[in-house]
Amino acid sequence: MQRLMRDSFAGFLICGLLLKGRNPLRVMREYSRNSRGMEWYLDVTDWVGGYPFEYASIQQVRAFLEPRGFALENIDPPPDSSINIGYRGTGAYRYLFKRVSP
Repeated sequence: MQRLMRDSFAGFLICGLLLKGRNPLRVMREYSRNSRGMEWYLDVTDWVGGYPFEYASIQQVRAFLEPRGFALENIDPPPDSSINIGYRGTGAYRYLFKRVSP
């Protein structure tokens, strides 16, 4: 499904370039040189919505930050709430960490 979404969107972009009389291959090459080194096709993935994406669980975020001197002050929504955000609970939690040691 992800490939279908990405490739369909890329196809629409290429058709738009052709309709404007532009060479899609040239546009893609120039894009790669002028856009922080990103490849055009990888950016198409981001424009579609970042598929495929990886998410980090609350435990993974804490395991990464706490050994580096940060303590979790707050998380919204609270993990024990009945609010299920995002696709299958992978949505955007808002974390507040406080640095406790340098």
